[in-house]
Amino acid sequence: MRKSKITLVMVLAIAVLAITGCGKAERWVATQTGGGYTTCIDGINYIQFTSGATVKIDRITKLPQECK
Repeated sequence: MRKSKITLVMVLAIAVLAITGCGKAERWVATQTGGGYTTCIDGINYIQFTSGATVKIDRITKLPQECK
């Protein structure tokens, strides 16, 4: 019984660390470069800044920039 409790605690600790680390790398890159970090989600480019994210807009068409 004791071994299963230790395993459960370890699994929960890893899950908590994984959840709290979401997006941390992108925010770090945005902080270091002074600009945004571009990422593609569902065919649309997004720019991740330290304070949030926004859709990347095509300068010519003024529509969201698509990606593959």
